[in-house]
Amino acid sequence: MSMNRRRGFSLIELVIVMLIIAVLAAIAVPTYQSYITRATRTKATEGLTNLAGLEERFFYSNNKYTKNLNDLGQGSSSSFCVASCTDSRYYEVTIPSASSTDYLLQAAPEDVQATQDTQCGTLTLNRAGVKTASKDPSNQNRCWGS
Repeated sequence: MSMNRRRGFSLIELVIVMLIIAVLAAIAVPTYQSYITRATRTKATEGLTNLAGLEERFFYSNNKYTKNLNDLGQGSSSSFCVASCTDSRYYEVTIPSASSTDYLLQAAPEDVQATQDTQCGTLTLNRAGVKTASKDPSNQNRCWGS
């Protein structure tokens, strides 16, 4: 007696596997997007901190702070790239105000980051080291990673 059984997957088995893959993707994709948003925000806070150091160095040489990124060696545009310049920057980092006694640095989210980062918004840092986030004034530690 020979049993001639077909080997392979049934339609039900394939549908179950596809359903499991869809559930895993529904969990993984938002988690990954959240990770990218936080990582990009961390680059922006790092950029502001580095820019604050450049401002202090400029102050020691010139007895005043500057609004001009050229003076700080950061290029000819009104903003500089946080990590590396690519076609899609996530933050525009600027110096809205500077005087002989104080400065304010700002990182405003752009493009995808502006729509994805609903917790923090625009990040600012002043000469006294006060760190703020426009969308979360009560808990800037979450936005600044401290």
